[in-house]
Amino acid sequence: MPPKLNVSPTIQKMVDSTKRYTVRLRIEKNFKGVSANEINLFAFTSDSGCSSVMFTQGETYLIYAARKNGQLSDGGVCSRTAKFDKTSIQYRELERSFRKWSKS
Repeated sequence: MPPKLNVSPTIQKMVDSTKRYTVRLRIEKNFKGVSANEINLFAFTSDSGCSSVMFTQGETYLIYAARKNGQLSDGGVCSRTAKFDKTSIQYRELERSFRKWSKS
């Protein structure tokens, strides 16, 4: 079972009543915080409007992860994690910021 989230007890109870799972991902490009080629990411599904992305093998994703006690989760409730789209505003913002960080 994935670790508890850093959220209120009410939200934790809601998350505990959902399907929690681990996804193994290969990193194609990292922007911040992860240096490994592969990671295990904890995620969950629920009927609410704010559950994790339903990861599909073979698809590419832009992951907004959170780290707690050395383990990664997909950012929790209402994360911006989504299928990768090179034309998305989020990706363009990250690319622009990454270039700035790389130069400094």
